[in-house]
Amino acid sequence: MLYTSDHDDGVWAVDVESGKRTWLCDELDVEGPETFLRAGTALYGATGSLDGGIVALEAKTGKLRWTYSDSKAVGEPWQVAIFGNRLLVTHGPEIYALPAV
Repeated sequence: MLYTSDHDDGVWAVDVESGKRTWLCDELDVEGPETFLRAGTALYGATGSLDGGIVALEAKTGKLRWTYSDSKAVGEPWQVAIFGNRLLVTHGPEIYALPAV
C-alpha cells in the first residue's frame, strides 16, 4: 500500500499492484502529512508544515482517529517514530510522547 497526501490536504491509500485508490480521507484539520508510519492497524502522518501536526488514521479504511498539534510555528517539520506503545513526536525543539492507539 502506498500512502500519500494531495494539495487539498487529503490522504490517499493506493494499491501499488493495481494502481487503484483504496480510500481517501479528506477530513483533516491540519495540512496533509508528508511522512507516514504504519503500526498495526494505525497509520500516523506527520506534516511538513510549520504549524501542522500529527494525524492518526485507520490504516484499512482511512477513518480519522485523532489529530495532534501544539499550535506553534517553530520553523521545523513534524517527525514521528514508534517507541513501544508510544509515539515519539518532535516539532523543532519540542519532544512529545503520545499514545499509539
